[in-house]
Amino acid sequence: MFDPQNRVLLVRGHGREPRWYFPGGGIERDEMPYEAAQREVLEETGVRVRERAVFVGAENGHLYFATRTVPHKQYPRVLDPEDEIIDVGFYPIPIAVEMLSAFPEEPRRTIGLVMLQRAIESL
Repeated sequence: MFDPQNRVLLVRGHGREPRWYFPGGGIERDEMPYEAAQREVLEETGVRVRERAVFVGAENGHLYFATRTVPHKQYPRVLDPEDEIIDVGFYPIPIAVEMLSAFPEEPRRTIGLVMLQRAIESL
């Protein structure tokens, strides 16, 4: 997801090495994939997706979508220390690339960077 300033929405999760990644999750019964993307972004970040998401790719059972937020105030949700997400933010593309590059597992790091490039190209 990109905001009007072309910054990328990333979340940071718990773990041995907290890392940054795209918001996401599973598809619920009778839910279209783009609807799941919109719901997961709202649940994990508090940001409402107002445009339909564009499919940019699939890898290892994950579907990747890109969208833009419309110009309006964003109110990120209050983070609970018990949640899977410990930080949320919009970051300029070069910084987002650095954050995704720090992912410890090589395949997931490469996938994140490839999907970011596809998202940039699609929007």
